[in-house]
Amino acid sequence: NLNSIYISSDMLTAAKAGETRVWLGTLIQKGMLVGRSMDAQKTFDGLGLESDLVSVTLMQRDESGTFKAQRTWSNSDLLRRSVISTESLSDVRESPAMNFGKVAAGAIHVFSPVLPEGEPLLSVTIPFAKSEEGSFGTVLSLVVRQERLLESFSDTGAFALTLVDHEGIVLAHSETARVRGRESLAHLPIVRKMIDSQMERDFQEYETDGQSYLGAFAQVGIGGIGVVSQLARARAFEAGEMLVRRSILIAVLVMSISFIIAY
Repeated sequence: NLNSIYISSDMLTAAKAGETRVWLGTLIQKGMLVGRSMDAQKTFDGLGLESDLVSVTLMQRDESGTFKAQRTWSNSDLLRRSVISTESLSDVRESPAMNFGKVAAGAIHVFSPVLPEGEPLLSVTIPFAKSEEGSFGTVLSLVVRQERLLESFSDTGAFALTLVDHEGIVLAHSETARVRGRESLAHLPIVRKMIDSQMERDFQEYETDGQSYLGAFAQVGIGGIGVVSQLARARAFEAGEMLVRRSILIAVLVMSISFIIAY
């Protein structure tokens, strides 16, 4: 019935948000470790191919209020085996999409630039050290590869799961072209509800393009990003119990993977 489908949608969306939170939180912890080494002017050589962290740049605010790069660490093992160029990384760090004002106030900023090579990345800017006036005068700019994240959204059963940023821009989806095209889903009622809501998760039925959908969202809790699920209402009743059973199994699997990553 409809309630069972809503419950399975809510479980799956929340589980995927939890998996994303663990993955991104782990990378932020690693970035902070690299940042502390750079701040102490020490070399850092603790990551390799198994990490999704591409680079970390320590940036400080000058007298004009502009954040400028002071030191940069790059994952040399990873860069040697990828198509990412150092020039592309520099362009990401200097992108006008960077919201340094937001980060200086203590928030985390996440966006997904697309390189000239066609490879989407995540840029995560985090507050690092406060200045005398109380705001953060030093921040860390992390560049993260997205392959692992995109893979986790590649097969989510009948529900269409999407990771979106605080403006509704697609960060991860089973159709990678939508990520590379930086498609906006802000027009969808469920995405708008996620952006505007203070709730961690919710669901609703809505119509778009003349079709009814069952939607749910779950906040990741980092940088305003969240996971949104969509399912055509007609397909929900057509699939019935099989849809619910498969979605619950996927949710349990996702939560198990998140637990393994965390511990």
